[in-house]
Amino acid sequence: MISIYAPVEFAPVHDKARVYYGRNQHQRDTGVKATEEVAKLLDKARATLADTTTGPARPSRIEDFRRYLVIFTSDDRIFLVRRVPEEEAERQEQAAAAQRRADQIRGSVLVVAALDAEAARDVAYADELTREWNTKAWQAAHA
Repeated sequence: MISIYAPVEFAPVHDKARVYYGRNQHQRDTGVKATEEVAKLLDKARATLADTTTGPARPSRIEDFRRYLVIFTSDDRIFLVRRVPEEEAERQEQAAAAQRRADQIRGSVLVVAALDAEAARDVAYADELTREWNTKAWQAAHA
């Protein structure tokens, strides 16, 4: 939830609604307000991650996001998800290897920001607007 909706938390209402209804099409035209639902979903997700009854609090803010490299197959299925290394030389090596692999399978490479690899899959499969806000949020938080 956080990896999908936190980047659009402060986006214009139109963009927030487009992302929310894009993932919840059955709620379009039902009176459900996307801005309220996004706030509720984020509050609930953050409360869950902050709950220390099962262990230490877990990351829940955009500042906690990490970059993940995603390789897609030629039929737009995810082939591989890997966390992008912190070191520049390792990043370059990983990027080159990923591009070689994508070329071999006639796929493509995408880099997204997320809390974990599973969330990175959700963001990678999200629509273009979600990925655009994801990139903006990452850049703003890590500038």
